[in-house]
Amino acid sequence: MSAWLTAVMQHTSLQRRSLQIKRNLLKTQNIATHEEYVLARNKGVTIDDRTACRKCGKKIGNAVFAWYPSTTAPDVVIH
Repeated sequence: MSAWLTAVMQHTSLQRRSLQIKRNLLKTQNIATHEEYVLARNKGVTIDDRTACRKCGKKIGNAVFAWYPSTTAPDVVIH
């Protein structure tokens, strides 16, 4: 009975430690992802009378536009 109890306690302890490691890795990944999100969200765009569209080359000036940040493709500006 003592050997069985020892084996169960060791297994439980090992399982608990493994879950703690997984939980902490997920926390670290979540923090890194949140940091990327905050940096992307706080990225500013400055437009003046001389700013030209990267796609078509036209001057943006006072035109209405939308800016969509993307991690897979260059920033897209629609005007």
